[in-house]
Amino acid sequence: MLGLTTTQLEFAALAGAVLIAVAIPRWTQRVAAPSLRAFDALGRRPLLASLIFAAATFAGALACALLVQWPMARVHDEYSYLLAADTFASGRLCFPAPPCAEQLESFHVITSPVYASKYPSGQGLALALGQVLGDPVLGVWFGAALFVGALAWMLLGFLPGRWALIGASIALLRYATTSYWAQSYWGGALTAAGASLAFGACVRIWRRGSFALGAVLGVGVALLALTRPFEGALACVPLGAVLVVWSWRRWQARELRVVLQTIAGAALPLAVCAVWMATLNRAVTGDPLRLPYFLHDEQYAVAPPFLWQDAAPTPHFATARIEAFWTGFAYDLWAQQQTFAGWCEHAFAKLGTWWSFYLGAPLLLALLGLPFALRQRWMRTGALVIACVAAGVFAVAYDLAHYLAPAAPWIVACCVGGLRVIASAPALRVARRGRALVIAVLVLLGAECVARGHLRARPERAFERERAQLERELTFVGRKALVIVQYQEGHSLHDEWVFNRADLAAAPVIWAHDHGEAARGRLRACFPDRSGYLLSVGPWGPAQRTALWP
Repeated sequence: MLGLTTTQLEFAALAGAVLIAVAIPRWTQRVAAPSLRAFDALGRRPLLASLIFAAATFAGALACALLVQWPMARVHDEYSYLLAADTFASGRLCFPAPPCAEQLESFHVITSPVYASKYPSGQGLALALGQVLGDPVLGVWFGAALFVGALAWMLLGFLPGRWALIGASIALLRYATTSYWAQSYWGGALTAAGASLAFGACVRIWRRGSFALGAVLGVGVALLALTRPFEGALACVPLGAVLVVWSWRRWQARELRVVLQTIAGAALPLAVCAVWMATLNRAVTGDPLRLPYFLHDEQYAVAPPFLWQDAAPTPHFATARIEAFWTGFAYDLWAQQQTFAGWCEHAFAKLGTWWSFYLGAPLLLALLGLPFALRQRWMRTGALVIACVAAGVFAVAYDLAHYLAPAAPWIVACCVGGLRVIASAPALRVARRGRALVIAVLVLLGAECVARGHLRARPERAFERERAQLERELTFVGRKALVIVQYQEGHSLHDEWVFNRADLAAAPVIWAHDHGEAARGRLRACFPDRSGYLLSVGPWGPAQRTALWP
């Protein structure tokens, strides 16, 4: 539109919304008054408010999928999470190493000594729940609904009802319905839900602890450990400091029983989480303390996960594409940040990613009031959490938005604090323009949410749609298929066709890499009950399928 970028359009829309709010503030408030009164009433019933916002989030995500496009895995990581979901839904922790394992290698997947996803199990468990209920994406939406509902509960612990639910509305519109947190399998919302539960419990424990609040705290921390253990641990540093101070004060007040009850409540879900993680680790790696992530990286990664670590020797790679990813793309990203100038360049890129996902132009106004909002104790705690998590992400190579997910509840809280300052600013309060500006921001977020959902539609020629269509065609042939994928020069490393179900024996289609004529013969011997096809995939045009054997 008129050659404008997305950012320029956002700022133009913000300018228009601000102009309307300043020009006709009374009309703006009159239109929004019923919603604000509903927020005031609902804020007095925290549990009901949380349930309503959770249901609205689920409904919004479902509506986006039905009206625009049903979520479809595209990124390497999504397929690995879906493998974990398929494994757990089958009642297994992992599967035995597959036959012809080198030709069935996939990104972020372990094929030896067992067949499993490398990732922490939280997202896979959520997707498995969805798969059991009918579709893995249901697990994504449950996570998004839990995030917004838990965030509303958290904010109601230290903000007035109206402002807490404005914060929940921000999360619903910006993160939890049409963004990739709700319309892909990549994750983010479940981590933010864990942080919301943990800090929501912490806010209430500060006033008066209990076994139930301790249990909620434990569930929240467990979700962080099961989804993003590194960044979650960083978020728990300020959380732990607050709880230590609280415990000391309660001990001095001779309320040791309350402290012990709270600790006991937290210990129960954390113990269950620890047993689950140890059991899964042992099944996949043979060591209850060794994460599958590290086993996978020992087998494939040249660049380490953290920037301060040294690169590893290049391992043997059986598949050229996987070698190109780990010795090319992933290594180059790490190597570029080994100099101070390179690190600064990527640090600014990370800030840009975070700005684009978490804030954007609609929430720019909130930053203007943030310095004054930080006078409040919990806002300062939230700022410390954001700083701790961000510092950790600056020490890794990638810049994905969901890496910062443990800080997401506090990003929303700080935005609400800033908007609240603007709404009550003396210069704007007299003419009611402050509140009108806040309403304009919410309306703009709603419009942006709809536009983002519309833009999520993938073109017909997108590789993931073509792959899904081919899999459907082969499934209805009546005989199980083995598709050997041959990549032509110029095909993107990030458009990967070779990902498989957990139970290979039952899968209607198995995908494999082409390692030459002799390797095709080995595949035929490994899977004698399947029809064989050679699929040629290039950078342009549809994939070409050729029958190899009946």
